[in-house]
Amino acid sequence: MISATAALPEMMNEIGFEADADVWDKAGNPELYGTGDSFQFSLERLEQAADAPVVFVIALDGDRTAEELADDPIYARLPAFQNGNVYDLPATSFRPDYRLAIDTLDIVEAQFG
Repeated sequence: MISATAALPEMMNEIGFEADADVWDKAGNPELYGTGDSFQFSLERLEQAADAPVVFVIALDGDRTAEELADDPIYARLPAFQNGNVYDLPATSFRPDYRLAIDTLDIVEAQFG
């Protein structure tokens, strides 16, 4: 998961998507890794932590896509998956520079505009 203070959630907030600021707390305050803008937690906490009405999936380094996660019964129980509000974003969205941020916004506009 991506921290609510990372570049992507802050950029999405500027266009009307509100990041779940409590997701890190709900996940049990796991250790941040890498550059400190992402974290992993046990699947035992998934339903508690990932209860947002909309979820964006960024498949990095062989991670599963939204469609692949939807086939997993653990993820299928989450509200966003049950309501069909799960969307893939390209891996370049994770830490976008200006050009990649604009590319990401273009994708979001195509899906929601």
